[in-house]
Amino acid sequence: MKPFWVSYVVLAAATCGLVGCSGLASNVTAAPVTALQLSGSVHGGQQPVSGATIQLYAVGITGDGSAPTPLLTPSIQTNAAGGFILTGLYTCPDPNALVYMTATGGNPGLAAGTNNPALGLMTALGTCGSLTPSTFIHINEVTTVAAAAGLAPFITAPFNIGASPANASALAAAFLNAATYANFASGTAPGAGQFADATLAGQGVPVSTINTLANILAACVNTASGSSTTCTQLFALTGSPSNTLSAIVALEKNPAAYDTASLYALAAANAPFQPTLTTAPNGDFGIAVIVPTGGSNAVRVIPTTVYEGSAFWVASNTSNCLYQSPTIIQIGNSSYATGGTQGCGRIYGIVPAGIPFGIVTGKVFTSSGGQTYNIHYPYYLNVVPKPDTSIAFSPTTLYWIGTAGAKGYQLGTDIVNHTNADITLSAPVISGGGASNFVIDTTNSTCTTTLPAGSNCHVFVFFNPTTPSLVQGSLTVTGTSAAQTKAFYATAVLAGTGMN
Repeated sequence: MKPFWVSYVVLAAATCGLVGCSGLASNVTAAPVTALQLSGSVHGGQQPVSGATIQLYAVGITGDGSAPTPLLTPSIQTNAAGGFILTGLYTCPDPNALVYMTATGGNPGLAAGTNNPALGLMTALGTCGSLTPSTFIHINEVTTVAAAAGLAPFITAPFNIGASPANASALAAAFLNAATYANFASGTAPGAGQFADATLAGQGVPVSTINTLANILAACVNTASGSSTTCTQLFALTGSPSNTLSAIVALEKNPAAYDTASLYALAAANAPFQPTLTTAPNGDFGIAVIVPTGGSNAVRVIPTTVYEGSAFWVASNTSNCLYQSPTIIQIGNSSYATGGTQGCGRIYGIVPAGIPFGIVTGKVFTSSGGQTYNIHYPYYLNVVPKPDTSIAFSPTTLYWIGTAGAKGYQLGTDIVNHTNADITLSAPVISGGGASNFVIDTTNSTCTTTLPAGSNCHVFVFFNPTTPSLVQGSLTVTGTSAAQTKAFYATAVLAGTGMN
């Protein structure tokens, strides 16, 4: 019997029956589950990894990224075929405790005696009680990418995954996201019951992006050491980590902060995971489910992927005003965000607390004089766990309407330092396919090379549309702590519609 939670499509908030309402071992109400059996295998690309160290963890419960509890004492190693069997070697602290498995080091099918210490792979498993003697676990680059993409906000180096009690439900939802991206029972993307392409009725999973990232990791995994050319290049491009798991976690925490084209070039020509992207992505290597295509033809949401507390815009596909003011934005079935109409066809909203993670349906209702009409325009939002906010833009989205071929007006956003230490900032950079339509106003922007602890500075951006169409870009800033020991990243979405 396969674990029942892996076939869940993340469309609603009903996660309690899947990973537990908290997902954390701190809410122990049932007796521990003992004498369990699991089996699985570790592969680097398509090569079995022998001598890899296997550890099964229950997530940390004292804070985001807190230390987990190892369930194998001692850890075990894979055999010559990359396989492992856990028979009576672990005890679930609670059936609802979220668990994951890591594989580190080992020989990825090379000469006898080889050990690649840069090899770090992971699989997110879900609740401990969902694992049965018939459960088979694949650990490879695809499951590692899926785990990193789903769980990045809750991971700290080297392999810690945990959440504060306040974020327990978010961590549970993040495990569901990882299960959406890949199926650990097969070691492939997408997850069980998922599809690669979005339809009128359902979401899609970016399989080609996941496989491309897996191939980038495989280029390092399938070498003899972390000093190989491909490992050295991968680590140089992702903030100097020491293993492949830390590299993909860094990338998925802040995907817009890294050199996407150079990372794409690391994948081998005969890459083991297919299908893949045929060119480097136009933007970044961020992963989120692809929203259904069955929304209204009258409106679109910018950005489509959001998190609790982030801003989004509902933009018109036409040059006519579709909405009267004030307009009500509904998210889900019962949660509402209100935003005043900020111009013809532009409505601004904030994702409220309590929205489930995954795809949720939203609606725009027209209203006038306090009366809401029955006419509404549906749209979709992909709600994900909130990313790291050591430094962050506020607001996270800027949206313009301007005249094609004419210099437009400027909008501003703050860079906020939420840490208790000064941060050295780089100059903000605009990237993405529509980057040429946006220009930073260096005269009026107030950011300098140092952003003091707890303070903020302001960045102004002009919109100069070149064509009558919707264009998008990213505004990114990077920084380091005063001791140069920690890197920080923040990204805001830039979008605008050029009109004739």
